[in-house]
Amino acid sequence: LTSEGSWCNEGTRAVFCYAPGEIESSESSWRGRIHPDDAARVTESVHRALHEGDQHWSDEYRFRRKDGSYADVLDRGFVIRNDEGRPVRMVGAMADISDRIQAERELARMLAAQEAASADAEAARRQLAAVLERITDGFVALDTEWRFTFVNEKGAQLLLRNHDDLLDRHIWSVFPEDVGQPFQRACEEALAEQVPAQIEVHQPRRDRWFENRIYPSKDGLSIFFQDITER
Repeated sequence: LTSEGSWCNEGTRAVFCYAPGEIESSESSWRGRIHPDDAARVTESVHRALHEGDQHWSDEYRFRRKDGSYADVLDRGFVIRNDEGRPVRMVGAMADISDRIQAERELARMLAAQEAASADAEAARRQLAAVLERITDGFVALDTEWRFTFVNEKGAQLLLRNHDDLLDRHIWSVFPEDVGQPFQRACEEALAEQVPAQIEVHQPRRDRWFENRIYPSKDGLSIFFQDITER
């Protein structure tokens, strides 16, 4: 690129599908193939490199192919100056980076979608937690390792435990008296067979009766329960 015009080799023409002679050797021809949204920025950055003392120049922009589509390119130049420091020409190389840019855009899209999905999922979890705190039944959620992942306030009251003392604890370690009893068997069968279960059990230690409705999923169990001793 010089004040008189521009020149590109056959390799540059081949990348953008132009036949020899189809790209005029002029600055306006080069500039006219830059995407309209990029043209002013790229022209300004070249002008700064030529006239403000920068020796090296690089920029990424979109360059029009022969078929009218645009390639993402990395353009790097080196300014050659005369003894007086005035620019004589800029030489450099253009590389088609469309695949990399497309990959970056796709990654950004996926990350944005993932972030949005995470935000939506977190909002849904908060809404569900609020609902579960309002119900009169006790509610607990267990993962597939039998650890408490959620306990509502009513559930903690019925279990005579502090909410924070139950989370992440193994249910059969917290309530060893249920090991081998009908409630444990009902939970294990529900999880294994992925079939809901309902069971009424007596707690001898407290002399209370509880009704339990057990709902399995691939992630564990959701259990609604209430004290039915009076009934």
